[in-house]
Amino acid sequence: LLPEKLGGDFDAYEVRSPAAVETAQGPCIFYAGYYRNEQCALGRLVFDTANNAWRRVPDAPVMQRSLFVPHDRWGMTQLAVQRQGDRLTLLYLGRNLRREAVLCYAESSDDGVTWQKRGPVIFGTNMMFLSSQQQPNGDLPGMVQAYAACWTDDGWHVAVIVAGAGLYTARGADLSTLT
Repeated sequence: LLPEKLGGDFDAYEVRSPAAVETAQGPCIFYAGYYRNEQCALGRLVFDTANNAWRRVPDAPVMQRSLFVPHDRWGMTQLAVQRQGDRLTLLYLGRNLRREAVLCYAESSDDGVTWQKRGPVIFGTNMMFLSSQQQPNGDLPGMVQAYAACWTDDGWHVAVIVAGAGLYTARGADLSTLT
C-alpha cells in the first residue's frame, strides 16, 4: 500500500511510519517522508474512490520537523493517529538535539491537513520520574525506545519502553498531564 518512496520533493528519499485513521473525508494515511537521512516531514494520503487509488492531499507536507524547538529537531518516527470527535491527535517519536527519542504530540481540527504541535508528552511513573518541557525524558532511567498509545472513554493509556529499564505506563485525560 505504501511504497518505499513516493517521489515528491519531501518523500523522494524514503517513506516510513504509516499511521491510518478514518476521517470525515474517509480513510487517511499519515507517513514520515524523508528528504534525506534524518530530515523528514509528515505527508498525508487520502483514498480517491473515483480512481481507486491513494493520493497525496495536499501535495505538500502537512507538518515539518522543528528547526528551533528541540524535541523534534532531527525528525519524526513511529506515528500513531487517534480520532476524538472532530479532532485528530498525532503521537510520534521526535528526535531531539542529541538525536534521542522524545514522545511528542500534535493536534488537528481539519482532518490532518494542518497540525498544531503541542510539545512533548509529559509523564511520570509513580511520581518518581518527572519530566519537564526542557527535558522531556526527565529523569527516566534510559532513553525512550518505542511506545504504544490508545484513547478510551477514561482517557489516554500510554506504554513506553525505556532502554535498560523496561516498560513504563502512563494514563490521563490530557497528554500533557499523564501520571
